[in-house]
Amino acid sequence: MRKRRAELYAWLPGLIVIMTVVALAVGTLALHHLETELVAFAGESLAIAATDIADKLDLLLFEHYSEVQILAGALDAAISDPQHLTKHLSAWQQVHPAYLWMGVTDAGGRLVAATDLQHVGQDRSKDRWFLAVREKDEVLVEDAKVSSEAGGVAALSFTAPIKSAEGKFLGAVSVRMGLPAMEGVFGRTIRLFQLERGISGMVQWRLLTKDGSLLFDSSLGRADRENLVQRGQASALLLASTAPAGYVEEDQVPRRVKVVTGYARTEGYGRFPGLQWGVLVHVARKDVLRPIYGIMGEVGVAGAAVGLPLLTLLFWTSLRLRKEWARILKHEAQLAATLASTADAVLVTDPTGLVTSVNRAAQALIGWSPDELLGKKIHEAITFRQGKADQPLDSLIEPALHGTAKSLPPIVLVSKQGREVMVEGTLSPIRDDAGKLIGALMALRDITERTRVERRREAQYEVTKVLAESSTLDDAAPRLLETICVSLHWAVGLMWTVDEAANQLEFVEFWHVPADTVPAFETASRRAAFAPGIGLPGRVWASKKPAWISDVSRDGNFPRAPMAEQACLHGAFAFPILSGDRVLGVLEFFSHDVRQPDHDLLQMLNSIGVQVGHFLERHQLARQVRKAQTGERL
Repeated sequence: MRKRRAELYAWLPGLIVIMTVVALAVGTLALHHLETELVAFAGESLAIAATDIADKLDLLLFEHYSEVQILAGALDAAISDPQHLTKHLSAWQQVHPAYLWMGVTDAGGRLVAATDLQHVGQDRSKDRWFLAVREKDEVLVEDAKVSSEAGGVAALSFTAPIKSAEGKFLGAVSVRMGLPAMEGVFGRTIRLFQLERGISGMVQWRLLTKDGSLLFDSSLGRADRENLVQRGQASALLLASTAPAGYVEEDQVPRRVKVVTGYARTEGYGRFPGLQWGVLVHVARKDVLRPIYGIMGEVGVAGAAVGLPLLTLLFWTSLRLRKEWARILKHEAQLAATLASTADAVLVTDPTGLVTSVNRAAQALIGWSPDELLGKKIHEAITFRQGKADQPLDSLIEPALHGTAKSLPPIVLVSKQGREVMVEGTLSPIRDDAGKLIGALMALRDITERTRVERRREAQYEVTKVLAESSTLDDAAPRLLETICVSLHWAVGLMWTVDEAANQLEFVEFWHVPADTVPAFETASRRAAFAPGIGLPGRVWASKKPAWISDVSRDGNFPRAPMAEQACLHGAFAFPILSGDRVLGVLEFFSHDVRQPDHDLLQMLNSIGVQVGHFLERHQLARQVRKAQTGERL
C-alpha cells in the first residue's frame, strides 16, 4: 500500500507541473483570444458610433440645405425691398444661431441685404457661389473653409437661387454656417454610445474632408488642416478607398499611440448629395484592454502559487482547494451582482420555458416579483403587442428553446399593470460544456425614450419636406396635419389662420385618423371662429405660446367641449404659427386619451410653428404681389 502511494506521489509532482504548464498555455491563449474579442467588440461599437454620427451629420446638413431653399422661396416677392430683406435675414439668424453670416444679392450679383451691413452694396458677381447658382439654377453647398464673411473662421456655405414665379433668376441668398454646430452631434452621440456600450477610457473623434484634411480634432480642440491621407493614417486611407464603414487598429498620427478606430463616411440625405466627410472615432487600445488587467494579475498570482515547492503544495492541497472554492463562490457572487445591477432586463429559463432566474431590471420592466416569476412559464409572464392585438411569446422564444439565437425587433411589451413599453432584445440558447441545450436567455432593453426621440426627429424632417414640396397652402395644410398626427400618434388635427380684418381665427383644414369618425366635432370646428383668448386656438393666439389641455371635457374655456366629448376626444395641444412676433395662425391637435403636458414636445413644435410661419408669410407676400399686379392692370 505504501509502495503504491509512494509511486503515486512520485509522478504526482510531474503531473502537477505538466498540468500547470498546460494551464498557463491555455490561459495565455484564452487571454489573447479575450483581447482579440474585446478589441473587436470595441471596434464594431466605434464603427456603429461613427456611422451614427455620419448619419446625423447628413440629416443636419440636409435640414440646412432645405432651409436655404425655403428661405430663397420666401424672398422672391421682396427682392426689391432691401429693408424687408434685412429684417427677414435677421429673423432667420435669430432662429438659427449657427448662421454666422447671411446675404442676398440681386440678379447682377450686388449684395442688397446682409446680416453684416458693412457688406451691403458689394459686388459679388465674380464670386464662385454666385456664378454657380446663376448658371446651374440649383443649391450650391461648399465644404468648410475660412470665410471672410464669417469673421475669418471656417464655415460651410449654402447658396440658393431666388426665382420669380415664372422661373426668372432674381438673385441669390447665401449662408455661412459655423463648424461648432457639428461638434454637438459628436458630443451627444459619443456620450450615449459610452453609456450604452460600456466603453471605458477617453473616446476621441476627428472630422475629415473628402480628401483627408482635418476639419476638427477633439484631442487638439481645433483643426490644423493636416492631411491624414498624406500622413499615411490607416483609417483615412480606408475612407479614401471608399471602403464601407468599419474599424481598424492603427498608430494615431502624429502621436504614435496605438488606437482602435471606427470610421464611416457621410453619404448625403434625400436630394442633398452630401460632402463625403470622413468620421473617425477612436479609443486608446490600452483603455480597451484595461478591464482584463485584473484577470491577468490573478493569472500571474495563480502561476506563482503553482511554482511553490512541490512538497509544500502537496501538504497544503486541501487548504488550496478550500481557498479556490471560496474564490469560485466569490466570483459567482460577483457575476450574480453584475446580472442584478445590469440595466437590461434578463430572464433565464430551463429547456421547457420555465423561468429559473430573473434580475431586478426585468422585475421592474414586466411588473412581476421574483416569487411570481420563478417556476412560471415565460409566455405566461410576458405579453407583446403588435397594433391592437396581443402576440403570444411562444412563437418568439421557441427558436431559442430549440437552439437558435434570435434578435427581437422593436416591439411593445405589456407589463402586469398594463403599462406599455417599447423594447428590443435578444433570445439566446444556453448550452453546457458538452453542447447540450439547458435553457434559454432573454435580454430586453427599454427603448421607449429613444423611440420617442426618433419619432419626433422624423416628424421634424417630414414637416420640412412637406413645406419644401408644397406650392400652396391648400397643398400643404392636409399633408402637414397628417404628418404631425401620424408621426406623434394624435387622432385629429386642425389648422386656423388669422383674419386680421375680422380680428378672428378662421378655419382652414381638418384631418383625422381614417378609422375614426368625428362628424359632430368636425362640423362644429368648420363653422367656428375664435377671437383672441377664446377657446384653445384663441388662447394660443393671445399668448403667442403653445398650450396644452389634459382633458378638454373638463376645461372651462373650450366651446366645443360637448362635441369633443361625443367624439371621445380628451387630450389636446396647440401652438402658434409665427413670423417674428406676429401670429399668422394656430395648429391644434387632439387625442382620444387623457394626456399630461409634454414640455419637450411643445418646445419642438414651437420651432415647427416658426417653419410654417415662414411658409405662410412667403405665400401671403406672393398673394399681395399678385393682387398689386392685378390692380395695376386694372
